[in-house]
Amino acid sequence: MATLSETKACAPCSKAKRKCDKQLPACGRCQSREISCTYPSSPPSCWVLLDSMQTPSSNPVDMTYMYNAAASPTPISPSSTTPFSSTTTTTTTTTTTTTTTIPLPLATSSSIPLPLHLQTAAWFLTPDTWLVTPIAPGDSSVLRNLLLRTRRYVRRMQSLVSDWVVKGSSPIFHARLYQVRFPPTAQAAYTALATYLTRIPATEGMILRVVGDRATELVRAETQKGGEKETDTFDHLARVHALLVLTVIGLFDGDIRQRHLAESHLPVLGEWNDAMLESARRAARSGELVARNMLDRESGGSSDTALLAASDASLPQRDPTEALWHAWIVAESVRRTWLVMRTVEISYAMMLRGTINCHGGVMLTTLEGVWDAPSSWEWAGICAERDVGFVKRGEAARLFGERRPEEVDEFGKLVLETGWGCERMERWGVTVDYEA
Repeated sequence: MATLSETKACAPCSKAKRKCDKQLPACGRCQSREISCTYPSSPPSCWVLLDSMQTPSSNPVDMTYMYNAAASPTPISPSSTTPFSSTTTTTTTTTTTTTTTIPLPLATSSSIPLPLHLQTAAWFLTPDTWLVTPIAPGDSSVLRNLLLRTRRYVRRMQSLVSDWVVKGSSPIFHARLYQVRFPPTAQAAYTALATYLTRIPATEGMILRVVGDRATELVRAETQKGGEKETDTFDHLARVHALLVLTVIGLFDGDIRQRHLAESHLPVLGEWNDAMLESARRAARSGELVARNMLDRESGGSSDTALLAASDASLPQRDPTEALWHAWIVAESVRRTWLVMRTVEISYAMMLRGTINCHGGVMLTTLEGVWDAPSSWEWAGICAERDVGFVKRGEAARLFGERRPEEVDEFGKLVLETGWGCERMERWGVTVDYEA
């Protein structure tokens, strides 16, 4: 049965001074006694509790938030998602409530029917959250700051990669991401990175050769695979992670041969990066990102019908909070990885030629604690109680006025620094270590 991060017991349990399991739509105690179960109202948040009088449509609905071309030629406006809050006000003739509403057309033959409460709670999967927003022509702050602090940002990119091995996670490698499902592509990159970080002068040449060979083999294998097997979003993410790690090592180690090899892989990495984002957008649209347990499935490829059937059968038994957490981990990892890959690309171009071709930015979650939440329960609690700071990359400057530094996580601070500079971070109250 569905459970959400409620802090108060239902009215009957509170009155009887009995423990409430806080299940929805009714707790176990009220169900066993066949009495009405009502919960006290909670403040608006990123989550939605369905009204007790609301019933799902008899027609199956999915997470295809995009418009139905036959019914409406106009997609949902990007302004329909508020960067700092996913709540909108809906007024009826009798009451005024604050809920997250997502337009949902009827299911298509390729979509996956999902429980309505999962669809309305998935605030991070609406169509406009996947848009790549270009930097305004007159906004040169990103370019100027990259030019002034390019080497600093290169070191930051290297830290994002190395912390995967050193700390077990980083702002682009979630601690939960590869705990169960660890694709061979990511495994190869992880072992190469671990070996690289333990190099000594006597072994450095051999280790760099291993790194280069791993990158070449990865590109060759993925190119040969082509369309033989449909790749799901998780596998897209794993191969981008793998080539990103190997490319960062090659570009910025200082070895001329490895730099040349890594530079030759940048166009492929860019193509994979965009394909990963598109795959995630499609998976969000069809409902697959929530319905498929991508983190725990033993193998990838949404064309594996046996796995899909098992996933469909297990969906009603899955904890919906965990399902949303897993979907968010994949979605946020995709967005952050896309941003980092493009930052690596433009940082290298700035060092090499002094000019860059900026590809724009996507949305990201910036509230401290959301990314590092160790469980679905804690993650859901933070999302229910706080505004998670889900912002567009180009509009992140508003965090300076609406957040204290300690309320923004490490990745959010990195985005702010690359966009608006170290001096602006210091005025905000952040101590900048210029040697880091």
